[in-house]
Amino acid sequence: MNTTNRDPTGGGPDAAVDIRTSACESVPSADDERRMADLGIDRDGLDYVYKAYRYEKLADAIAYAQLVRSRGLEAAEVFPSPRRSKPFVPPSATDQVLMASLGVRFDGRQFRFGGFRYDRLPDAVNYARQAASASSEG
Repeated sequence: MNTTNRDPTGGGPDAAVDIRTSACESVPSADDERRMADLGIDRDGLDYVYKAYRYEKLADAIAYAQLVRSRGLEAAEVFPSPRRSKPFVPPSATDQVLMASLGVRFDGRQFRFGGFRYDRLPDAVNYARQAASASSEG
């Protein structure tokens, strides 16, 4: 999925994030892993998945799973967990060099350039190259 929506937060959409400390690399604690197993929450690399829902934050997935359980809806229709077609892999050192040369940033989940967000690095790179070409022609 190519996401090219402008950042609605208005707070520095192209701000750099150190991917070594980004949310995509955080590891749940042993207690969190047990709680996830008890509630049926999975992780697909970036997101926490409960039934047909995805969550960026484990606390949100846990809160919803506990709500469902507290209402006795556990036996309700079971949704298959959506899976990403490919597992998430953060940008490599080579990717980071290319990104730096074009002004593309990675926020831990998406690539950003010119106020737009992209799920795939090639999409962000293509747009950055087009923007550079257009500015050098004009």
